[in-house]
Amino acid sequence: MKTQVPAGFDRRRFLALWLGGIAAASCGEWGGDWGPAVAWSAPAVPSTLPGNPSRRAAMDLAHQQILRYCARLEFPNGAIHAVRALGRDTPLGAGDPFRLLLENYVIQSYVAGREVLEVPPDREGHRNAMLKILLEQGCPADFPFTLQGKTYRLQDLIDSARMLVSYPGGIDIDEHSWTIIALAPLTPASKPTWVNVRGETVDLGQMIDDTSVAFERDTARIWQIDPNQADPPRDCPILGRVCGGMHMLYAMAVASAHGWETPARRKRFAHHMQTTIRRLAYDENVIQSVERQNVQVAGKKSAWAVAYDARVKVLGHLFETIGVVDKAHLYTFSANERAALAAGRERLVQSILSARDIDLNLLQNNKALYESVTTNLCHAYNGLRLSPG
Repeated sequence: MKTQVPAGFDRRRFLALWLGGIAAASCGEWGGDWGPAVAWSAPAVPSTLPGNPSRRAAMDLAHQQILRYCARLEFPNGAIHAVRALGRDTPLGAGDPFRLLLENYVIQSYVAGREVLEVPPDREGHRNAMLKILLEQGCPADFPFTLQGKTYRLQDLIDSARMLVSYPGGIDIDEHSWTIIALAPLTPASKPTWVNVRGETVDLGQMIDDTSVAFERDTARIWQIDPNQADPPRDCPILGRVCGGMHMLYAMAVASAHGWETPARRKRFAHHMQTTIRRLAYDENVIQSVERQNVQVAGKKSAWAVAYDARVKVLGHLFETIGVVDKAHLYTFSANERAALAAGRERLVQSILSARDIDLNLLQNNKALYESVTTNLCHAYNGLRLSPG
C-alpha cells in the first residue's frame, strides 16, 4: 500500500503548496508512538531572558533542544545554527566553537589562479551563512585558525567572500541575503562596488535594492486578499522563497541598520513592515489550512510536524528581524501592529512548547524535515532573545 504524505516542503520553501510534494514522514513511518523525549541535561537558560513564565519555558526548551539536536560537529548546518543561537558558549567539543566551525567546515580552493577560502553550501546551507553568523556573534577579523598546517584569519574568509560573490550570478535573489547580511556591515555605503576574482563588478547597493523590489513583488498578493480568511489563496510567490522570504527582510534590516539606509529605502522598508504585519494573519491561516488537509492525507502527527516547522520557521525569523528593527529604530510600529506582533510572539512560544514531549529524532528518516525543524529552533530561540516583547 502506498504511503500517504503531507503537504511537504524542501529547504527552500516555507510551505509547499501541494499535497504529496515530498516523501515526508507519515504516521506509520513514525512508528505510531511518540513517547517522551529522551532526558537531556543542559545548562539553564540565562536569567536575563524574558520573565514571562511561558516564554521562559519555551526558551528553556528550545535551548535544550538546540544542545541536543544541533550542537554536533557531525551536523554542520546544525552546529552553525547552534552558534547562531547560543554564541561562543555553544558546546561543540574541546576548544573555541568559533575555531571549531572554521577548522571543520572551511576549505581551501583556487579560483582564477587565486587561493580562496569558502564553506561548501552543503555544510552551511546558503553561501556566506556561516560567515555572517560568526560576524554577528562577534568573531574578530583577526581571529586565527589553521587549515592543513597553515594559519589563516577570519579576515581571509571575509576577503574570499568578497572575491567569490557574483551578482546576479545565476541564482535566485533570495540566495544573496546572507551575503548582504555578512558584507553590508563591513562595506561603506559610499563604496558599494568592488571587482571579484573573475573580474566582474559587484554592486552591493544594487543587490540590496533588487532584494527589496523582489520582496515587494512577491508579497503583493497579500494586499489583494483578505489575510484573515480561513483558507486564503496559497499562490503568493513569497511562500516559495527560502524561509518565506524572511532572510530577505532580515538582510534589508541589517543593511539599513549599518548605514545603507536612504529616504527611498526607508520608505520601501516601511511598506515591507506593513506587509509583514499582514503576513502574521496570512501565514498562520495558510499553515492551518494546509494542516487540515494534511490531517486527511497523512494523519495528525505528520500534519503537526509540517505545521510546527512552518510556524517556528516563519515566526522565529520574523522576530529576529523585529529585534534589529527595534534596536536600530528602522520603523515605528502602531499600537495595533504591536498587538499583532505580541500575538505572533505568543504563537511562537506555544508552538515551541507543543514539542515539549516529542523526540525530534523521530523525524530523521526525512533529512529535509529534520534539518529544517531543528535548525529553525535556533532562529526561534534567537528571535525571542532579540525581541522579547
